[in-house]
Amino acid sequence: MKTLLQSLPFITFLMFFFAACEKDSDNENLVPDEPQDTIVWEPVNQINPEVITNLFVDGGELKVLTKNFYYQLNLNDFSAESHYVGNFSESWATVLNDELFVKIESSWIFVFNANNPEKYTGIDLHDHLDDFGKFFFPSAWLGNVIAINENNVFLTVYRPLLDGVFAAEPRLLLFSAELDAEGNVSVENIISSSIDEGYVFGDLSGVYTCGEDFIISLNPYTYKVTSQGEWTRVFDGRIFNFIPWDGKLLGFGDDDLLISDDGGESWEPLSYNLPPGYRPWQHKGFVHDNQLLIWDTYTISLLDLSGSEGHLKTFCNEGLEPGPGKYIHRIVLTEEYAFVGTGQGLYYKPLEDFLESKIDN
Repeated sequence: MKTLLQSLPFITFLMFFFAACEKDSDNENLVPDEPQDTIVWEPVNQINPEVITNLFVDGGELKVLTKNFYYQLNLNDFSAESHYVGNFSESWATVLNDELFVKIESSWIFVFNANNPEKYTGIDLHDHLDDFGKFFFPSAWLGNVIAINENNVFLTVYRPLLDGVFAAEPRLLLFSAELDAEGNVSVENIISSSIDEGYVFGDLSGVYTCGEDFIISLNPYTYKVTSQGEWTRVFDGRIFNFIPWDGKLLGFGDDDLLISDDGGESWEPLSYNLPPGYRPWQHKGFVHDNQLLIWDTYTISLLDLSGSEGHLKTFCNEGLEPGPGKYIHRIVLTEEYAFVGTGQGLYYKPLEDFLESKIDN
């Protein structure tokens, strides 16, 4: 590479150099002594190149869910245990933590032991609810279908079937799951609760955990829900993602970043000068080191939350080559690596290189 660059005219070299995705630290000098090669995203070959639906870091292990498989990836040597969990037609109705993961299919809920997935249980909601019709399944780029709180209580939402007709008003569905001493899974405390009865809703925008409680957004409103099914309307609008930050909650609205100082009871716009045309609702994210890491189906960006004005930077995605069929769905960070789950498998790069590959917008 060095011999090739030295053979180019100086201006051509500068154009090539500044067009590349580089680390922030490489920009201190106009022409570094040694041109730095970009470390591109590499596939994790131990994981099948298929849609990644969920990721969870559990100590030295990365738990990975796809449509029909569950993987336990060792973060030290990248060896992986692969488990076939069933032939599921629905990809996105999943939730995962250090103990359990759930997959929803038709009228069934399957709850697996995340550390021994051969142990699981399945329940048919027709056996428990007289009015069960069908689940709400939003598009993959919108919010979660189901959420789990810190006590292994789950919340999702379904559309009831009344007199042979699917009713417009949604029903909240809550249940809890437990592991016994042998690792067997049981489902208890199934609760169905109506919400704003009589109002015709649009789609489910997302459901998220908030400590012991939940926040669920059903177009056009957002609600806070207790683990007993009691609900309170907290925002007259949609919120697509909820992110803990420094004792507060951030939310992605239709046109604004939102913030709550009281655990989701009330919401206000968060004043940052975002780029023209930036639509927060298209993004997912989490806070890392006082910076909001956000992504949509194509790009990964970072918004600095430390000042009064946000500074948006975009990360180099060379090697991901996102596009139709290869959208970015999930991102997690470990102590050493950044992992990206896409529509065509799992990718990684060293964490330090990822964090330094930002480009000012």
